[in-house]
Amino acid sequence: MSSDLMASRRSAVHPIVASIAVALLAGAVTLEREIGGSLIIALASLVLALLAVRRPSLIATWAIRFLPMGLGLGAFAFLASGGREPWLVALLLVRVEAMVMGSMLLAYGVESWELAYSLRSAGLPGWFSASLGIAHVLLRRSLRALEDVMAALRSKGVISSPLHPVTRLGVLVRALVAESLSSAEKVSVALEARGFDPQTWRPLRRVPFRRSDALVLAFAISVVLLSALL
Repeated sequence: MSSDLMASRRSAVHPIVASIAVALLAGAVTLEREIGGSLIIALASLVLALLAVRRPSLIATWAIRFLPMGLGLGAFAFLASGGREPWLVALLLVRVEAMVMGSMLLAYGVESWELAYSLRSAGLPGWFSASLGIAHVLLRRSLRALEDVMAALRSKGVISSPLHPVTRLGVLVRALVAESLSSAEKVSVALEARGFDPQTWRPLRRVPFRRSDALVLAFAISVVLLSALL
């Protein structure tokens, strides 16, 4: 195997760095009680999403899809406060959007098996590393399947307004789970056919770090510290 192939990497950000960065931002925005701090984290999540996707239209699509959920959670929190804290609507909306955009770094910026290789190289058990790698494969397939599921539900009139993905979430989840189970079965059959043993497998190569990975991690830590100081 050539040195060029060993040094190559398909992930936009090293999988472990991406996981740490997303965990830091998700934890910070969950604990943040000020809208200003949450906005900073949301903007940072947007920057990281652009690193992975580089298609603003796709980011906007997912942000719009989760807009009703953010508004719904915010309205629920507002009503639960007895109508005394209207700022909760904006806070919950920003929180949901920050998590959505941050998750796009993992969903689109990390290659599934490079995630498994990285975790295994870091000393984690083979079954655990392989499980997360397979889960990541299924996540990406589920994101693609969501388009088909929503199109099918629209054709049947089950989803006919922007609020229906929230008000009829149960129907959407059941359809998506059925599609995901079918996908998982196909992956399982493919792995069994290849004699894959999650207990003993070893990564073919280490996933190389780049200087840009250190910048991404430093950026995430800086944003968390900045939001905490506001």
